[in-house]
Amino acid sequence: MRWVVGLALAVLGNAAASAREISWDELYAAGETLYQQHAYLEAASVAEAALRMADATFGTTDLKTAQTLVLLGNAHLGRRQLSRTLHYYQRALAILEYRLGPTHPQVSDVLLLLARYHLLAGSPKQAEALCERALMIRAGALGARHPQTAKTLAVLAECYVGQQAWQRAIDTYDRALAIAAAAHPADEEEVGWMRRRIATLAAAQEQATPLISHPPLLLQRLDAPAISAPAAAEPAPTIDAPASSGASANPAALGAPRGSLPLARGSGESTPLGAMATSFEERAVAMLQIGNASEARNLFRQAVEICEKRLGPTHPETLATLERYRRFLQHAGRPSETEALSTAPPHSIADQ
Repeated sequence: MRWVVGLALAVLGNAAASAREISWDELYAAGETLYQQHAYLEAASVAEAALRMADATFGTTDLKTAQTLVLLGNAHLGRRQLSRTLHYYQRALAILEYRLGPTHPQVSDVLLLLARYHLLAGSPKQAEALCERALMIRAGALGARHPQTAKTLAVLAECYVGQQAWQRAIDTYDRALAIAAAAHPADEEEVGWMRRRIATLAAAQEQATPLISHPPLLLQRLDAPAISAPAAAEPAPTIDAPASSGASANPAALGAPRGSLPLARGSGESTPLGAMATSFEERAVAMLQIGNASEARNLFRQAVEICEKRLGPTHPETLATLERYRRFLQHAGRPSETEALSTAPPHSIADQ
């Protein structure tokens, strides 16, 4: 596979050579490999070449063209090119509905990808409508107790979270949990994080705390890539703010967990305080995803203030949250604020 990836990258600048030296299957496989390796820019370039070849070889409404469009949409989603992502997903959906019919299971795969897009774009109501349609298709095709139906319910629950519809989110997660726990064999890891997510939502509901879904950390666990791709979890995209924002930050650099639920740091338990402070950090990272570094800064400050008021300025969780805020300021290009935060003695951040 390495030589295929290398060849694909080498011939990208020459469409004619590409057509002679490498097939669509090889181009697609190379693009998928690059995507799985989080090389989103290169994956997008290879997928664009594969799309040109698919359009010319198979036609603009062929299923292989739809498959390529999904890969290209995934790659651009990883790069946070949201407008381009939407175009490719919508075109893929139109092809699948035309070729397979509106109730085919592969249609539900792209509906869920579109739902993820809308969650990332801050449109949970639109995501909800897409999830409901995907749920109807999957429950009808696979059965109401199928694990894939449970995954769809979990995405739907996150749509309710994005709308602050606490009880609907909890009830929907409860339905998903019941199906996942009854599977043979049950996926214990998935069952465990669903239980922890329900606990986090219950705590947020009790405290009347704002909390939003965090697709990069959650949704890659809820469904597999669509359209004839291997049944493997989608990797969490790197979060890069657009160049115009003056910031380039990713969850690892900010100390955010990858591939796990955003609960209290370093703990498998959720607490009301942890849920409250974490929710502001989730929202901060979500703001980074759409290039709003200023709002991300304000939300990080609120997370720190919550910890300071409830736990005190020297509590370990307060200090850990403060360190993540310091890293954010550093990556956001705010050296004076970073230095002030690093050198000042423990005190309320509200005094700064």
